[in-house]
Amino acid sequence: MESELKMVYDPSFPAYIKGTFNSFLLLKFFSAEIYRDYFLSGKLYMRQHSAFVNEELGKGRSDCTEGADFAVTPFYANTFPDVKLCVADDDEVYVEATEYTEKPANYRDKQLFISRPMQSQRRNIFSMYTLWCNKEKELTAKIDVENMKNFGEFGVLVLDTNTFFNRIAMAANADMSISRMNCGFVHYIEGRNVMRLTPFTKPASGFSYQKEFRFCAETDNEDLLELDTHISFRDIAIPIQLQEFADTVIFKNGNLYFKADTSAGR
Repeated sequence: MESELKMVYDPSFPAYIKGTFNSFLLLKFFSAEIYRDYFLSGKLYMRQHSAFVNEELGKGRSDCTEGADFAVTPFYANTFPDVKLCVADDDEVYVEATEYTEKPANYRDKQLFISRPMQSQRRNIFSMYTLWCNKEKELTAKIDVENMKNFGEFGVLVLDTNTFFNRIAMAANADMSISRMNCGFVHYIEGRNVMRLTPFTKPASGFSYQKEFRFCAETDNEDLLELDTHISFRDIAIPIQLQEFADTVIFKNGNLYFKADTSAGR
């Protein structure tokens, strides 16, 4: 009897694209060709979820809310979050957070509170960029090139998503450190400073341009995870350069056209 796959794919499209796009392709960008080659060899370099809070990762990659299940932030000027530590009748301490639409008297500005469960240290993440498409209307979503340069200009475009998913799912099954893996689109929370969070929700401010798709592995380790599919992705993924791809990608007569990085691997 075949074992059940550990990986589950959530096909729910995020609210920001509904009504415009009906399909997608996955891209990944790297800061150097050596990292792109590592991916094309069939390996996923999956960081510890809580590691993304590290400011040294730089703009767009570092996020103080990563790995949190509850966050109060000062990101949006239209609401005024207020955080208090309270004591219940049984002497248990809890946090009370209220989000006001009008500024209260004697309000403390720039309040920040992050609740991060221990499980986030045993969770590994691999992130990709979603290129939203509408083949019938010959549309592709615009790429924010300037911000995406924070991730690097050496890219890949995955042409066969189903095969890509299947190879990762089989690799997850074979890795004994993984108990389960979920993958899907990140949903961005707009205009809120008090947020319930999951590995697939993020604040929109500073991050929505990433149009992120991610793989999230629940593991028994507290370090990075190098997930090896033992099959090259070169038969299903094409090297690209960020700026050239963004300038040339287009649907025409039902086909996708773009400029590939023909210098890759030379």
